[in-house]
Amino acid sequence: MRTLHTFTRLAVFAAVIAVLPGRDAAATYVCTVQKSPDGFVALREKPSEDGELITKAQPGDAIVIQQNSNGDWIEDGKWVSVFHYPGEVVPEESDPEYNKGKTGWMHRSFVSDCG
Repeated sequence: MRTLHTFTRLAVFAAVIAVLPGRDAAATYVCTVQKSPDGFVALREKPSEDGELITKAQPGDAIVIQQNSNGDWIEDGKWVSVFHYPGEVVPEESDPEYNKGKTGWMHRSFVSDCG
């Protein structure tokens, strides 16, 4: 049974890879907000502690790293531009719940578990 499950997962993965466009397609990096001493991580309107607070992201919340046209992360020093969604899974853009998300800057040290 385990072998069948593994085979099924591999087949689905192969099917997804087969329909993806060539090398110039950028990967989407969905990451997780990490714990901080404050109990939250600030999402700011600019890449600085002086930036206005947009929201307080909770550990475990999902974030999507924003990328430029080359597929590189949009970063400024130790800050990275992210789309934050309050929860563990970011809904599709067509889902009305997607509008609960916010785009801003987060300190890089609180971003990990990207995949």
